[in-house]
Amino acid sequence: MRILMAGTGSGGDRYFEQTVRNPVDLDRYAHALTASQYRELKQKHGRSAWVWGFEPKRGTAVKAADELKPGDLAWFHHAGYVHTMAEVVTVFDSMEFDRALWDSATTRHRGSSLQ
Repeated sequence: MRILMAGTGSGGDRYFEQTVRNPVDLDRYAHALTASQYRELKQKHGRSAWVWGFEPKRGTAVKAADELKPGDLAWFHHAGYVHTMAEVVTVFDSMEFDRALWDSATTRHRGSSLQ
């Protein structure tokens, strides 16, 4: 198990509210997932899931994305304080899902569902 620190400032607060603090309706976004991704998310979460994604740009973020796995913890922080903690349940990649959730997504995010 690893702990990943995830910042929610600099505009990320809107996406945090949209997909981490509030669960995502999986049926609404089924078109943006592969059949196996959709099936796995529904099996593990039911109708909705908390979803987190981050864009691994360079250095340690790329390594963290490559090594992200179920059981890892995401600690969400802003202004020096951790305000939310969650466990990674699934890990997946889907550019179409990224764009559907985060309208500004121009590159692939490493996606995960949380509990």
